[in-house]
Amino acid sequence: MSTLLNTSAINPLRRVDYWTGGIAEHFFKTRFSPLGPKPFEGWMKGSQVGPVTIRAINGSPHRIAREPTEISQSDPEHFLLYLARQGQFRLGQDDRRCVLTAGDMGIQDTSRPSVVESPGSLSLFVLSFPKQLLGPSADHISQQTAQRLSAKKSPFVQLAAPFVARLANAADRGDLSSHESEGAFEMLLTILQTVHSDEDGTALARHSQGKTMLSQLRAYALEHLHEADLGPERLAQAHYISVRYVHRLFAASGTGVAEWIRTQRLEKLMKALQDPALATTPIAAVASSWGFTDPSSFSRSFRQYFGKAPSMVRKEHLERTFTHDTNLLSG
Repeated sequence: MSTLLNTSAINPLRRVDYWTGGIAEHFFKTRFSPLGPKPFEGWMKGSQVGPVTIRAINGSPHRIAREPTEISQSDPEHFLLYLARQGQFRLGQDDRRCVLTAGDMGIQDTSRPSVVESPGSLSLFVLSFPKQLLGPSADHISQQTAQRLSAKKSPFVQLAAPFVARLANAADRGDLSSHESEGAFEMLLTILQTVHSDEDGTALARHSQGKTMLSQLRAYALEHLHEADLGPERLAQAHYISVRYVHRLFAASGTGVAEWIRTQRLEKLMKALQDPALATTPIAAVASSWGFTDPSSFSRSFRQYFGKAPSMVRKEHLERTFTHDTNLLSG
């Protein structure tokens, strides 16, 4: 992990402003205040696993409040998954309050008022998940925040907590390959869903999440069909998911990514070739405007899909239009 904040070299009189600004930069705007007579001391390190950011934080006693004013000014629309390593801290949101100690986990929604308070020195990991990755299960999770997920009471948390800690350490050392990071990201999503889903709801949440994400991917693709670089890599980057996951979602629907995009473009081209406003525009130029940069490849795909050449489609449409107009005039 790279060091993001460290108060050791900061004048004690400036540390509140320094830490407040640092949290705003790496998380969101808050109201930060030290607790106790001593100057605040702390450091923050960070790394990334796919679209999930991991922060390791050590700090002396302090309080962080997030009020409606701060939320209106900046909201990343994330869930924060806390894993306490040492010490204890209080997490509050809505009408819920809990105390987390070493090995416990808890969740915070950045879109609603909350408070985190540490009466003593603490050490913790914070994992930040974009809500859009969770689909319909995000609404359920948002109603279960600020609850203690105890390693002592839950076998799953007992298994998950060491995994999260070791993953953070592996990311810190740069041990994860790109392929391993994609797999780790999907495992983190499963952890977040599982700790706040009942036995019957977990599989349904995952299924709904996949359907919602596929709908989002398709909507984005339709908006960007005219862009030649549209493909699985672009879709993955725009939605903070792995390329492998993009392929998996489309494959589950029965059509691969490239095939689905090509089909949508061909349908748009068929309409364009019958548009009177484009009657004098070269067919290659029309094809290029819908992302087909290779004329021969486009012509071959068009013929295979529609059973006739694009030039024939245009010719037949023009002839039908001319015949229709002639009949109207003669009548």
